[in-house]
Amino acid sequence: MLLRDVIAQIPHARFATPASRDVNEAVVHGLTDDPSRVTQGSMFVCLKAHARQDPFASFAAVERGATAVMCEAGVLVPAHIPRIEVRDSGAAFAQMAAAFFGHPVRLLSVIGVECATAEPGETRCAATNVTWLLTRLLRAAGANTAVIGELGCEAGDRELPLAASEIDVFELHRLFDVHRHAGGSACVVQQPTTHATRWGALQCAERITTLARPEPQDSFSWRGSRLVLNGLRISTPLVGAGNASALRSALGALVRLGIRHDRVLGALPNLPTAPGFLQPVSAGQPFGVFVDAARTANELRTAIQDLRATTGGRVIVVVGPAEAGTEAQRADLGRAASAADLIFATADNPGDTSPSDLLEEFVPAEAQDRFILEVDRARAVERAIRTARTNDVVLLAGKGHRRTQEIAGAVGPFCDRAHAVEALALRGFGGDL
Repeated sequence: MLLRDVIAQIPHARFATPASRDVNEAVVHGLTDDPSRVTQGSMFVCLKAHARQDPFASFAAVERGATAVMCEAGVLVPAHIPRIEVRDSGAAFAQMAAAFFGHPVRLLSVIGVECATAEPGETRCAATNVTWLLTRLLRAAGANTAVIGELGCEAGDRELPLAASEIDVFELHRLFDVHRHAGGSACVVQQPTTHATRWGALQCAERITTLARPEPQDSFSWRGSRLVLNGLRISTPLVGAGNASALRSALGALVRLGIRHDRVLGALPNLPTAPGFLQPVSAGQPFGVFVDAARTANELRTAIQDLRATTGGRVIVVVGPAEAGTEAQRADLGRAASAADLIFATADNPGDTSPSDLLEEFVPAEAQDRFILEVDRARAVERAIRTARTNDVVLLAGKGHRRTQEIAGAVGPFCDRAHAVEALALRGFGGDL
């Protein structure tokens, strides 16, 4: 894209340095607001917030090969570099990113998911669940659907392990463009509230801003749920009221988009649970085992409450405090865990802190009799599953889809699900991952 075309796309943009003909005809090969990601021939967008944190950010960008800088008035820019001043650098970045790829979003049916959004880096929130389920249902209905969410991004043949909150608006529109050229027709976009301002206003065919509630006729068990939908009783392997609400929200969006329920009903009996949202581990055992990403007190309370409603048996929890957070947060997590009948207190990501020290802050004095200390997390998982009886439910909380554990400064592989399968096998139950 020519630099002069950049100027033409942004209202009130102007050259704040003399612009020669050669400058106007210069080619812009990309855009970024991160100095460390600048490549030769790209334009650096110096956002107002970044300029406050690092007044010399544009100098670092130019050293890496930026050929021009877009910024607001008052930002420091090397004198020999074309400087394009705009009124709002964030809005200008979003406008330029869309224009660079030819406004691909205009050719896609975009569904924005904004309900109950978590902070960056958090994955166990309603918006994440709805985003995952809606993407799978749209694909079941025959729509070539991309997804940009906190569990990762998929567009065309391209997959990014990055969460939605970790990509900038240029990468966002690049994914739209990749999907458009791959014959895509729809895209589900999770919009974290702390990040959406950097993306600008997306043109959406539908937005999900509130979470649907379960109906009184719905029934839940640890084997799955039965929901009443437009007079029809449907079965799904999703467990718990939270998953049911997310599913209802996704199905409601399909109706508003004009997609009939009968096009997706066949997919519901085999619809996979979103990673980290009461994911079942099934090996034919007569009790439930679930992997969940809950790592805050509120998330853990919700997960335990959802499982409590699925059985008359006990709720057994494996959970532990991470090094991140405060002593008060670890104590609150322990109080939340005490809602279970039996708790195996173990290590999560203790980092450089002694797991035993963290557990002292975690276990509430008033419920010590129901807490069993087992620092070795693999051993805690095995003991919890060995303890389970018919119709009990075992909740392995804190990791979900995360597959590493940090202890004493070393990061190693650790998968709750894999350890659960091994523990079930020790009890004579066979299954797969």
